[in-house]
Amino acid sequence: MFSRRTFLTAAAGAVLPLRAQRSGPAARWHYDITAFDDGSTGGWLPGFADFSPETAAVNRVAELRDLPRTVTGSGTRGYYLQGRNTSDDLFMYLKKPVTGLAPGRAYRASFYVEVASDAPTGCVGIGGPPGEAVTLKAGATAREPLALLDDGMVRLNIDKGNQVAIGADGVLLGNIANGIPCQDSTGQYAVLRRSAAMTNTVRTDGTGVLWVWVGTDSGFEGTTGVYYAFIAVLLTLAD
Repeated sequence: MFSRRTFLTAAAGAVLPLRAQRSGPAARWHYDITAFDDGSTGGWLPGFADFSPETAAVNRVAELRDLPRTVTGSGTRGYYLQGRNTSDDLFMYLKKPVTGLAPGRAYRASFYVEVASDAPTGCVGIGGPPGEAVTLKAGATAREPLALLDDGMVRLNIDKGNQVAIGADGVLLGNIANGIPCQDSTGQYAVLRRSAAMTNTVRTDGTGVLWVWVGTDSGFEGTTGVYYAFIAVLLTLAD
């Protein structure tokens, strides 16, 4: 598993020999890095999907917050998402447009995410454990991810997969179990550092834009709250 430094170092080592620009339409690769310490969202937008309109407002929170005191090494602030899963399938996500890429070209997407979770390891919960039954995912698409009403449910218009299964527009980053044994947990948060690369390439639209996203897909029928402390995306031309 990569740390923040090793992810950025390894990614840079893979692309620097190309002697390419770091960004812009002529570049072979593009970084998008967000830490939330300065109080800015970094252009990330929150969203919720996989619920019925009747349960749309159940314990939903999306805001910048100070990180819990038990969280160290990941800055001081994070983007907090919270929701109660009454549908047995709640998806909470952040999305962001990455601009200035080469129009109509295929890219490979790699992700590194630091997320703080209070879900212990090895617990029992309704529908599944609060940690292991909540899957962390990331992805990239040319189409903006939107939560739209579909046959009585609000669903995402991209293929993120469902819970532990991944779709064509994303990659699995594990789950949010924080490594603290259930019997020892007092509700403290711990940082998870996760990285992965999509196996599929993704093609930009005609204006050189890709939408990147990260989120949690829950099978735990309770309330989940996580802090996104750091998000890094590396996009590399594939053709």
